[in-house]
Amino acid sequence: MEKEKPEKSAWDKVNKLILILGFFAFPLMFMLLLSVIGLTMPLLVVQAFIFLLIPYYYGKFRKTGKCRKALRNVRIAYILLTVFMFSLPFIGSGFDRNKLLYIPKKFVYTNGVHGLGSEISSLLPDHLPKECRSYKYRTMLGVVAQDYHAASYLSFYTDSETLSEYEEYVSSVENCKKMDTAEKKGPIEYKGNYYSFPKNLCPNGLGWLDKDMLDVLGSSDELVIYEISGSYHWKGCCFDRTSGLVYFWT
Repeated sequence: MEKEKPEKSAWDKVNKLILILGFFAFPLMFMLLLSVIGLTMPLLVVQAFIFLLIPYYYGKFRKTGKCRKALRNVRIAYILLTVFMFSLPFIGSGFDRNKLLYIPKKFVYTNGVHGLGSEISSLLPDHLPKECRSYKYRTMLGVVAQDYHAASYLSFYTDSETLSEYEEYVSSVENCKKMDTAEKKGPIEYKGNYYSFPKNLCPNGLGWLDKDMLDVLGSSDELVIYEISGSYHWKGCCFDRTSGLVYFWT
């Protein structure tokens, strides 16, 4: 006697939808996640493996009625991994003033944009200090374009003790040296005001800073600047001992 085939369930439609989305959305997903390709490539390999397991378990389930649990698990894993992958560019490019997402945002930027184990992670703080006011962390994701650099700018105010710890640490970073702050350039207009900044201060991210921080950088006599030499793009930081301003750029 011929075995009765298992009755179709609501998961049948879900399975077909996943297969269709997986086939047609793969190029779109790849283009979107190209902005964090350092994390995209290993995750896409995992996703492709899970994608192939879906028709395998589905076929066994249709023929024998077995592997229902395994089929459900790989479907859920595929959906969760897809959602996670799509969230990476949004975490990396958004939440500029959310302190709670500093570590995830830094992880996506340093590893997704610049590659796993990027040297940039050694310059930026591992975590934010307890005293952290007016926090802002602006990051740019990868784009396939000539002469484009995905930069980041981290700024906040902290206490003098933390400031001293930062200065002691960055002075020990390889190829990081203290720069002269006496020579000025300007006046330059930012946000309706004119400033004369130290010549060795990276100009690229100044437009992202709040006005009060621009006022500090343009007038402080207690500003110290550190820069990583030998790099094609600006990488460094500055600290103002009077106001407690911390400013990193990569």
